[in-house]
Amino acid sequence: MKPAFTLNFGIFSDLLSHTYNDLSKRVIPYWEECIILSLKDYDTILVVAHGNSLREILKHLYNIPENEMFKINLLTANPVILDFT
Repeated sequence: MKPAFTLNFGIFSDLLSHTYNDLSKRVIPYWEECIILSLKDYDTILVVAHGNSLREILKHLYNIPENEMFKINLLTANPVILDFT
């Protein structure tokens, strides 16, 4: 089975540090342009990411205010399941 998409980590290799605003500028377009669009072809998509990237996606999906984003507790190795049906 061919993966729906791959992420080229080399495109971020020149980043030495980033802000959460920078993170949002990278994560949300990727979410909308790659992951969500892949739902047209695949029933299930597994997203594995750093906690802050996942928080940014949840903030975007549920309109969570910026100052509340860090209250989202994502436990290591515990899945978060989103159903878009």
